[in-house]
Amino acid sequence: MNYTRYESGEVAVRNSSFQLVDVLENCVANHFIATSTKRLQFFYFLDKNLPSIVETDQICLQQIIHHILRNAVKFTETGHVSLFASCSGECPEFPGSVRLILRIEDSGPGIRPELQKLLFDKFCRLQSTRSE
Repeated sequence: MNYTRYESGEVAVRNSSFQLVDVLENCVANHFIATSTKRLQFFYFLDKNLPSIVETDQICLQQIIHHILRNAVKFTETGHVSLFASCSGECPEFPGSVRLILRIEDSGPGIRPELQKLLFDKFCRLQSTRSE
């Protein structure tokens, strides 16, 4: 996903209403085969309080989830990959809305602490191997 295109306004955010669970289950289904092939366990947990309909950029949300799941599977050799979805109260920046929380965990090697601070820097790519 090219975040700079969104930030520059080159690509417009296209909000639409859609079934959140359908999007999340589609993301899980798309990565289930890869986890099975690598003999990884794949868990997903959807909070019963998730809204059934959400309004946001569905394509952008799917791309973000797919990208993070793809990296979790790619860099995990043994163990598991998990997706947790929940919500927590009203989002103060957008009255009348809730904050969606998506957490992806894996048992892969992780990112060295000194590189973690670079994760959200623009144009930064971390090395794909971890040295202990």
